[in-house]
Amino acid sequence: MLSEQKSRIVRFGVFEADLLTRELRKRGVRVRLQEQPFRLLQALLERPGQIVTRDEIKDKLWPDDTFVDFDKSLNTAAQKLRQALGDSAESPRFMETIPRRGYRFIAPLITTASTETPADGAEVSTKRSPWPAVAALGAVAVIGWWWSSEPGDAAFDPDDFQLRRLTYDGGLAYQPSISKDGKLVVYASDRGGQDSLNLWVQQTAGGDPFQLTTDSADEYEPSFSADGSQVVFVSKRDGGGIYVVSSLGGQP
Repeated sequence: MLSEQKSRIVRFGVFEADLLTRELRKRGVRVRLQEQPFRLLQALLERPGQIVTRDEIKDKLWPDDTFVDFDKSLNTAAQKLRQALGDSAESPRFMETIPRRGYRFIAPLITTASTETPADGAEVSTKRSPWPAVAALGAVAVIGWWWSSEPGDAAFDPDDFQLRRLTYDGGLAYQPSISKDGKLVVYASDRGGQDSLNLWVQQTAGGDPFQLTTDSADEYEPSFSADGSQVVFVSKRDGGGIYVVSSLGGQP
């Protein structure tokens, strides 16, 4: 492990947060965020997928010798953080409210340790989200790339592979799943300026994407069936659940 970490960058969606300098950036552009909302974000990013209680947040943001109206201050910090992230309490993509308990960070993320050269014998570690599969897929999808190569019998050679970009829109595109035959990719996106995440399918060989779901609620974490004929996904519609839809479209 590094004895001293100069920088710790956490990436999620189109955002990245520097937990050391307390800076939030969106697509490389700095987002103005006050100290308390950022510290709330940091508390959530340190425990992704887990509930961070109101008491734990109070201890981190307002020590015992600080006198504030806690409920009002926490609500204000949460509201400003959501504004910076373009998030909402009703249909959260990043920060979920757990009534009367606290908050939970729900988006996949990857936390990368500093690139500082370690001392002799030290190891550089990479910390990942508790959801390793989702986090790995999310990292690929944000960039929007896929590896392809010509078929052949030769042993694996990195020079035979070509890095090819699949998505070009300015919106969020992440959590991809590739069909078993490698011909289709499905992913969650808010492309087109939509207020919610929907599923989109496109051929890995190229071509325009096809919108698979159109609900106003967020729908994400898609995965193809073994034969590629169906897609299973998570939806926030009707209180939330797991749905299946034909990969050609139709009613989930």
